[in-house]
Amino acid sequence: MNQILDIGGGQIQSYNKALLEKKLFWSREPFTTLDGHVQRVLPTSVIYGDKGLELWASITHLPSYYQTRGEAALLVENSRELARWIQKDSVLIDLGCGDIRKLTPLLEELDRSQKPVLYCPLDLSRKSIERAIEQTKLSLLPCISVAGLWGTFEDGVDWANRNCGDRPRMFLSLGSMLGNDHFEDAVARLEWLRSTGLRNEYDTILLAMDGTKDLEKVYKSYDDAEGLFTQLIRQGFEDSNDVLGENWYRQEDWTLLRRLTRDPTMHRFILQAKHTIQCPMRDVTLRQGDEIDCYEGFKYGPEEMAKQFKAAGIREYARWKGPHDDICKLLTA
Repeated sequence: MNQILDIGGGQIQSYNKALLEKKLFWSREPFTTLDGHVQRVLPTSVIYGDKGLELWASITHLPSYYQTRGEAALLVENSRELARWIQKDSVLIDLGCGDIRKLTPLLEELDRSQKPVLYCPLDLSRKSIERAIEQTKLSLLPCISVAGLWGTFEDGVDWANRNCGDRPRMFLSLGSMLGNDHFEDAVARLEWLRSTGLRNEYDTILLAMDGTKDLEKVYKSYDDAEGLFTQLIRQGFEDSNDVLGENWYRQEDWTLLRRLTRDPTMHRFILQAKHTIQCPMRDVTLRQGDEIDCYEGFKYGPEEMAKQFKAAGIREYARWKGPHDDICKLLTA
């Protein structure tokens, strides 16, 4: 029986509330990225609640959404070589695990190689972890032990520091998680993981990033003909009402926009106010035309990621590219 440990997941509501107050409902101290961008942002953790993750699972199967397919193909093609880099008795902590079926080839290769490991899918949603474990047949792999971790990235690193001892640890950042931010903020996140999570020479980070520069391909990958991205974003805002205990968001007050920029290549969804919106409980007034960033997808290639690693004091060991897309896996420490 696979266990799921509450390492902070029971406090997600208060965690999300604090993030909303910091990033979205600031009044006197604007939320500013390290690169100097002043933004109102719907935190990612609010978007990926239980309902949001169900929608996300459907999005990853859309014909136009190449990222998940490309990453899965990379893992199929390179699982044997990737497995050679993983030490016996390692602890694999999958940050924001989502759908773990794409990771199955690597876990199967570790099992074939007789390399026992502890695989720890970590997520903010307990239901997501349960669903991910149910969808795979990890119980059929005798060398793979599983312990789900319900909590934040910070909770996961803290748990590893308290429970892994001297066992080698590998942090898995799949689906363009780490690195997917304004440059300075991405560097700060990597530097945090290096300084708090990597304890010895065997500890590593396996990071995936979409480096696609074809703007048409990127734009089409977020095509919303089926309305799934719209549902995902609007569900996140509906969930913010529940987190705050206040119905500040009403769908009819907002227009959902898409923007694609170059240098860096980034696609984002934006909610734009149709008219003035008062949020008296937060001491915030949103005026007509005010915007909230609610889903950013940065497309950094290997050379750009190398700059992030250098700035964060991280060394790159190996690199793999997907067979059909500009998806890269980067092994660092």
